[in-house]
Amino acid sequence: MPRFTTRDFGYCLKFNGSTAYVSIPDNSSFDMTGDLTISAWIMPTPNGNFMEAVFKGNNNAGNSNRQYGVGLTNGNLIRGALYIGTTEFALVSTITPIPGKWYNVILTRTGTAATLYVNGTSAATAVVNGNLNTTTDILALGRLGGSNAEYYQGYLDEIMILRVGLTATQASQMYYGQNTNPSPASLVGYYKLDDGSGTSATDSSGNSFTGTLSGTTIPVWDNHAVFSKARTLTS
Repeated sequence: MPRFTTRDFGYCLKFNGSTAYVSIPDNSSFDMTGDLTISAWIMPTPNGNFMEAVFKGNNNAGNSNRQYGVGLTNGNLIRGALYIGTTEFALVSTITPIPGKWYNVILTRTGTAATLYVNGTSAATAVVNGNLNTTTDILALGRLGGSNAEYYQGYLDEIMILRVGLTATQASQMYYGQNTNPSPASLVGYYKLDDGSGTSATDSSGNSFTGTLSGTTIPVWDNHAVFSKARTLTS
């Protein structure tokens, strides 16, 4: 189970909500058809539009070209989504982010049980039967995968992709940054977003799936990292 480094005084990325995103090239390792976990720390600026913090797939042929993602609805609610064929399994919370606050969002699936956790607490569940879609699209931070749509506005930090599901206890431990001895084999991608300069987002999983800061106006490195505010997080 991965952990976050307590009191990380590093960087994060700021996204403008219209052109900025991080492009991570397609790799079969991101095609997790069964158990998986997507974890992201988000500080969004809700604007009444769908926005994707992390997304794999595209919008060119509807749901059949989508895999998984976490972000906000057009009603400004934190959500996650999984896709099988043309069916979207939407896990929508009742939580509207408060501007200036960090939230830990975890979308996880074990077997047929999918859960969306927000700050370590279950916020939505779904029963998901079957294998998730696979695509050849990029994994994107800050927009709807390979499509020029649903751009994210706000800050992102500590993005983690795993090929295993989490228990409720593990999701809580991830939120609180407790050391739970991760298995390197479970980690697909880990983007600390601590580079601080340049146009690359380093993958700290050991798999070297480096992301590239992209867009007409690329994301901006910022020092509002999730752990640099002495845990001024929502309860």
